[in-house]
Amino acid sequence: MLDRLRALLGPPHVLTGQDAQPYALDWAGEDQGAPLAVLRPGSTAEVSAILKLANDTRTPVVPVAGRTGLTGGTAAPGALLLSLERMKAIREIRPAARIGRKHPADHRRAART
Repeated sequence: MLDRLRALLGPPHVLTGQDAQPYALDWAGEDQGAPLAVLRPGSTAEVSAILKLANDTRTPVVPVAGRTGLTGGTAAPGALLLSLERMKAIREIRPAARIGRKHPADHRRAART
């Protein structure tokens, strides 16, 4: 499974072992998980492919967002942690309509600039 994920995302975007540990520990240091891998897709097509593979293999997936640990997502042994941190592009800005569409990891601060 990990080889398939590396082929899909590229090896730098499939973190395992020590590379995954920063994602597996909450900020309070109370919960530490042992995820199968941390995945960092760069597009919605990659997210879709990850979820299809996880469904086919019955592997749990836990989304990772702010990484505060307040939701207990780090305590997910054997799961794939799905980080959307690479998905930062602003897709559309329409100032007259006061509308902006962005990828999930583009935080409010980045959208204001």
